[in-house]
Amino acid sequence: MIILKERGAYLDDKSGGDGLIGGIIRVFSKDARNCNKGRRGEDTITFMLQGLDDSCYLINDVILPSSSGNIDHVLLTPNGIFAIETKHWDGEIICRGDEWLRRYKRGFFSSKDYDMGSSSRQVKRNAFNLSALIKSEVFHNTFKVWVEGLVVFTHPDVHLELKEPSVTILIANELFNYIANSRQMNKLSENDLQSIGDFILNIS
Repeated sequence: MIILKERGAYLDDKSGGDGLIGGIIRVFSKDARNCNKGRRGEDTITFMLQGLDDSCYLINDVILPSSSGNIDHVLLTPNGIFAIETKHWDGEIICRGDEWLRRYKRGFFSSKDYDMGSSSRQVKRNAFNLSALIKSEVFHNTFKVWVEGLVVFTHPDVHLELKEPSVTILIANELFNYIANSRQMNKLSENDLQSIGDFILNIS
């Protein structure tokens, strides 16, 4: 696999980085702790995909025009394009369709569920917008491109309860096999992938 763009350096900056000083910053800053989780999760995805051959391209931290957020990873392969949303969450996570909840235990016999926002709606929106851009700007509306949105959990202590999720949800060690065995309708040539990769790098 060829990495066209590394993880965003802003996660290192906001998390305080490695070492003693970074650890101290994270003790006192919730934002720094969250950013550290983000960079650990994104690094895990890159590690899990490193066995793919050099026909595949990984672009990290993609920001689309007119978008308020980013796509953690865009993976370009001859058999398909994937927009990957990475979550380094632990604990009990529940997904019902597009509803996402975190369950907190309250003693032995009770629990409370808290809304986590919709990761599936986010990745579907990002995948749709990226697909539309590639179709219009790279292929000039002559070739339909499908971008599949994936939500991937990287924390080893996550427990997922899934009830008819609207996107594919994986844990990190399932990702490589899922990508390797995926077959989308339109196979992409090496020139197609290079053109798409160049386009994404230019817009992000």
